[in-house]
Amino acid sequence: MNPIQPIKIIIADDHEFVRTSFKTILQSQYPLEIEFIAEAASGSELIEAVALHLPDIVITDIQMPEMDGIQACREIKERFPSISVLAFSMFTDTHNILGMLKAGATGYLAKTCNMGEIIEGIRSVSRHQSYYCSTISEKLYGTLVNSNQKRLKNKTILFGTQEIKVMRLICRQLSTKEIAVEMRLSPKTVEHYRQNILEKIGARNVVGIAVYALIHELVKYSDLL
Repeated sequence: MNPIQPIKIIIADDHEFVRTSFKTILQSQYPLEIEFIAEAASGSELIEAVALHLPDIVITDIQMPEMDGIQACREIKERFPSISVLAFSMFTDTHNILGMLKAGATGYLAKTCNMGEIIEGIRSVSRHQSYYCSTISEKLYGTLVNSNQKRLKNKTILFGTQEIKVMRLICRQLSTKEIAVEMRLSPKTVEHYRQNILEKIGARNVVGIAVYALIHELVKYSDLL
């Protein structure tokens, strides 16, 4: 039996103390599960490190010299779409959160989050599943609900049983392949249901699906955490 391969990580932050502390704590607690293969102090250094080492995931701050985390994330996803990006920032404002998500980040951690959320975030994005720590989930949820509630609350939409199941599994952060296994469907069929849902509710991504499901009580808020 082949041993489980560790998650290969590159961390980017313009503060050496943050990078060193982050690596030291995580490697001491999860030595067999994660491996830091490189680090960077700027967005441009991060791009070079990613091209050289090809990690499983990138953990990056947002505010960095030369190129910020949002720009770096966008370039990484354009050049290396299979590499997941996890934001790790002191900024919890909507502008930066949505900026990273639009750039292609799979998850977002606030620097105030606890170690349990950090390792869960790393595990989730390594499986290409979205993850937001509780602080970011609450901020994102509140922002999206406020902007979409008036548009959605008076709109009656009918969903099939399978579509509702897909929505609930999306809220549990399952990938298309995982939903297909859970529902015993092909990934293509799941994608078809997901696209139908997006068109019905006028959303652009799975975050919009999650918001709709929460507003209309198809799932509980705790399913997003």
